[in-house]
Amino acid sequence: MKLKIAGISEAGKFRKSNDDAYLIDEALGLTVVCDGSTSPFGQEASTLACQTVRQFVAKNFASIEKLLTSDRQTERAKALKFLESAVQLACSAVYKLAQDDPRKSGIYTTLDVILAAQGQVLIGHVGDGRVYLLRGGNLRKITTDHTYYTEMVKDQALTPEEAMKRPYSQILTRNLGQSPYVGVDVIQFEAVAEDFFLICTDGVSDHLPMNTTLTADNAAKPDLAAFAKSLLATSEAQGSKDNLTAVVLRVEKGTESELKRPAQKTNEKFEMVRSLQMFQYMTYNEVMKILSIVNLLELKPDAVVVEEGKKSDEMYIVLRGKVTISVANEFIAEGGRGEVIGEMGLFDNIARSATVKAKETTELMSLGRKDLFKLMREDRELAVKFCWGVIQELSQRIRARSDQLAVLQHAQKSTASLEVPFFGEEI
Repeated sequence: MKLKIAGISEAGKFRKSNDDAYLIDEALGLTVVCDGSTSPFGQEASTLACQTVRQFVAKNFASIEKLLTSDRQTERAKALKFLESAVQLACSAVYKLAQDDPRKSGIYTTLDVILAAQGQVLIGHVGDGRVYLLRGGNLRKITTDHTYYTEMVKDQALTPEEAMKRPYSQILTRNLGQSPYVGVDVIQFEAVAEDFFLICTDGVSDHLPMNTTLTADNAAKPDLAAFAKSLLATSEAQGSKDNLTAVVLRVEKGTESELKRPAQKTNEKFEMVRSLQMFQYMTYNEVMKILSIVNLLELKPDAVVVEEGKKSDEMYIVLRGKVTISVANEFIAEGGRGEVIGEMGLFDNIARSATVKAKETTELMSLGRKDLFKLMREDRELAVKFCWGVIQELSQRIRARSDQLAVLQHAQKSTASLEVPFFGEEI
């Protein structure tokens, strides 16, 4: 996977020192950005975190690559554990630094990391730094700030306007160094050629007009270093008085053959999942998490998807091709793109009521119960949205069935009223 990465960090006109740090290792496809606490030792904390993550990734890179080259997405997703461990190790290192020297007590740092390898992008996040993704002309913020402001708004305790006025709204709720362990937000998805990422500290993100700055034209510029530098200048011109750090990363054109899936198929999978009722309340990031545990299967004609009488704990979605549905060897129906098969297997362990086979060469997306439940335990908000989506789906099915029964009952009553009694001659 061909990457182009450039970064820059400056103290800014209003700060005497720079507590930010960043690291780029193109050979590993690794980028780390940290924002240390404002203190004489802030940069020591941020630099230590960057170096610790790099050392861990470099040491375990062969294992990470092996997972990322697996044919199954669920295996590739296991690489996230290595990235999470790298961030945890960095947290422990900064915490130890503070414990070993009383002068450094209370130091901490934020951290954002991108690891791009083997057609996959892995992201780790702690604090209020940000990662943005520009894909297909659409700009998305991938990370969520770990601040009291975010928590108050998320819990609907205050409106965004009210929360912003609170004196401690920008206090971090998570960072590296103030405890030996920290909750790390991680996400993984397939890379697409021309994906463009910005990783920056809050000195940039709080003042940069993202929608007018991170455009397709700017992202395509050949000189990324100059573009990164312009981001800092724009942020400062917009009123930033903080340290400024920005790293930009682009997945280069001509990478398509090296990626697991071309852009069209990656976007197709996203839109297919997003279109289903059970996933409709999820954010972009949450759908991407679902896709990280979805496997893509290619079946030959007559291959069995699910078999009548046998148990299955997977749900299948037809991405391309057609399937036939039969009961007791009798043809019942045919399904094509978007057909959902065996969704009840995600919730129960009973035998399937029908046999489904591929009618022609067919591509399916498969989602397993074990992987889904694991993700739901890790992300409670995603779990709530999934359950609410399922409830809405069941509600619609029950309502549709009730309407059908009402029509049938009405038809039966109408038929009964038309019957004429026979008053024949008794014999």
